[in-house]
Amino acid sequence: MTGGNAVVFGGSGAIGAVVAADLERAGFVTYRTSRQGAGGGSELDIALDPFDGTDRWKAAIDALPAVDAVVWAQGTNANDSLVDLDL
Repeated sequence: MTGGNAVVFGGSGAIGAVVAADLERAGFVTYRTSRQGAGGGSELDIALDPFDGTDRWKAAIDALPAVDAVVWAQGTNANDSLVDLDL
């Protein structure tokens, strides 16, 4: 598959930044999330902290277009299962 929309959770980290860059080279519009925003100054950089105790992250997810690829590079997911993730 080439192109489409992708979201990389942890897109400013060492692994997430490389994965996001690879997706972009493959033609994907890539949304990068991090707790402070991915830092690139783009509207594709999204500040999203699902563990901050609020529901603000839901609005950030709802604002995304339909995505064709999701990458979790935000560290250990100890809160739930990615198998059950429903965007």
